[in-house]
Amino acid sequence: MEMKIDASCGERTVPGRFLGKLFYRTKLLDVLIPRKEYTGSPNNGGEHTLRLYMEEGDVRAFLSLIEECCAETPGCREFVQYVVGKLPTDRVVIHSNEADQREIQNPNPAFQG
Repeated sequence: MEMKIDASCGERTVPGRFLGKLFYRTKLLDVLIPRKEYTGSPNNGGEHTLRLYMEEGDVRAFLSLIEECCAETPGCREFVQYVVGKLPTDRVVIHSNEADQREIQNPNPAFQG
């Protein structure tokens, strides 16, 4: 499922300086992902704006390519970590019958008549 990830960063932050380099000094964004899958601008008044419109697997692949291409560039690791932190986390929720029973036996007082 396609998602929107806002990878915008303040221009004076470590990940933001790296994002600025992607916009100003390279054409890497246009090489790695189709233009229809991102929007943004290098400076909108204090922030470098980047919004990704793609599936989670594609975002992860994009970040992996960024790491490969720019590993030696200051801020690369921080930028990748920043964007990964915006992805949905894998959560496992376990429901046990015992917990469900406790919930039924102890209803919220606000709903008691």
